[in-house]
Amino acid sequence: MSALPSGLAPWSASLDTLTPRLAAGLGPMVARIDELITATEPVTGAEDEFAGYGGLAPRGRPDRLLASQWLLAEEAPEEFYRRAATGQLLYLAPEPQAPRPRGRVVLLVDAGPGQAGPARLVQLASLIVLHRRAASCGAELAVGVLGAGPDTWLAGDLPTLLRSWLRTRHPADASAADVDARSAVLDRADEAWVVGAPTLAGRRRTLTVTESTWDAEGARTVRVHLDGRSLELAVPDRALAVAALRGGEFRRTEPAGTVPVPLRSPAFTSATRRLLLRGPGPDEVFSVYLPEKQSAGKPRRHRFSGPVIAAAWLGKRLVALTVRDGVATIEVVGKELGGIGRDRHYDATDLEATDATEAPFRPLHYVGGDLLVPAGGRWLRLMPGGVVHPAREVALFPRPGRQIDNPMMLTEQHDGLRLGGWHIPPDRDYLLGGGALAVRETDTTWRVHGPGGEEAHTITVTGEPFGLVTADGPALLTRSGAGLLIRVCRPDGTRTLTAWSDFGSTPVVHPTLPLIAAAQEDRIRVGDAVTGEVHTTFRTEL
Repeated sequence: MSALPSGLAPWSASLDTLTPRLAAGLGPMVARIDELITATEPVTGAEDEFAGYGGLAPRGRPDRLLASQWLLAEEAPEEFYRRAATGQLLYLAPEPQAPRPRGRVVLLVDAGPGQAGPARLVQLASLIVLHRRAASCGAELAVGVLGAGPDTWLAGDLPTLLRSWLRTRHPADASAADVDARSAVLDRADEAWVVGAPTLAGRRRTLTVTESTWDAEGARTVRVHLDGRSLELAVPDRALAVAALRGGEFRRTEPAGTVPVPLRSPAFTSATRRLLLRGPGPDEVFSVYLPEKQSAGKPRRHRFSGPVIAAAWLGKRLVALTVRDGVATIEVVGKELGGIGRDRHYDATDLEATDATEAPFRPLHYVGGDLLVPAGGRWLRLMPGGVVHPAREVALFPRPGRQIDNPMMLTEQHDGLRLGGWHIPPDRDYLLGGGALAVRETDTTWRVHGPGGEEAHTITVTGEPFGLVTADGPALLTRSGAGLLIRVCRPDGTRTLTAWSDFGSTPVVHPTLPLIAAAQEDRIRVGDAVTGEVHTTFRTEL
């Protein structure tokens, strides 16, 4: 943001959600609160990673010897040697970073009448500071309103989060009991902060706010106290502050992924980093590429000759199965794939379904020159010459990597199902994902066999599993009985994905990557299946 002073550059990405006028006016408060929080809780990173110098030490490397000691070596070499032999020289002492938090960064705010006005501006500045702190360690930021239901959270990208926070109000001021109720539902790995009245003081990571000086127009400064440290903050111009607390100084630009058509039914149907979506017409496929380290671009529209019932990106080509006038046709966008797309027409009797153009796209797999597609609870093999055969496989799933013709294939045997050397006993539930296999052992435990044949892991689940990912170890994604809470269950514990709970639909899980996507009427969200971090939100409108 070019209008910002250079001293606010570290917060430019977060302050870009505000108008330049409010960003410049609130910027000094953001910078001072960041200094206060960092002084109390040092910047975190990989454990033992160098973070600077934390003082002096009697021993160390020559390049860390103080300049005064080198001067001593020139002027009094014998004294220098004596001090070196007896450990009396002075060196800069390196300071390692503390380990990064494994959970969320959580902000608990007092939305009662006692914290209206300038105190709300401190909450706004704290939100921006903690959003940057969460992003720096790859964590999710969640906001809880003290006094509201302990399982209700505000989450999402920063513009969404700020607007949700702006609407929060509570009829009573928060109490210590409200903080205890919230703390009881946090994961042990969460880093929780509180912003409220002095009555909440005495707890670690609690910022208390009081008005300190006034003039004819109201409070001019506020005092913020945190863990034994205090600072005085100037309140922005009154007209600007009032406009900010009414939402008039928040940018109203839509995310880059907005398209002027309704998008629906997200699906991951192959190992590529692409999300497929249905558009307003049954013959349309919208495809979104999801890069690793930046936001997704605009969805790209592809039109076909008839309604599309199955689609997948196989390598650098989009393959679709369309149905029109009782005939199913394979169509390809991009390079040819072993003759796929040339004279490939089939009787659609066994392929079509009543919800063919409303449900998410079915997957397609390429095996030995044929395409395999699910239909009617089984898999069909589409062969050259219009031949359709029932496949002997009962389940197919992409493997990690770029090879497009080597899916994981479960076959039925007399003693259950088999996938390579893995065996699934009869009548056992199972999940595939990330090249791994998970099999239910009891109502609450699953056994996960890793893609590399490593030792199996036992995971205790809360809720019903619907997805399996293998980033940094195996994890099962579950939903609660009412479908409201989405959790990630690992061998070492469980955490709730706040941003994906109460979203309105169960997320779909990428078959090989730790990615999830979910849809509401007005938006589609894509994010990390392990941390819950939201990567991209597509707002859709007619």
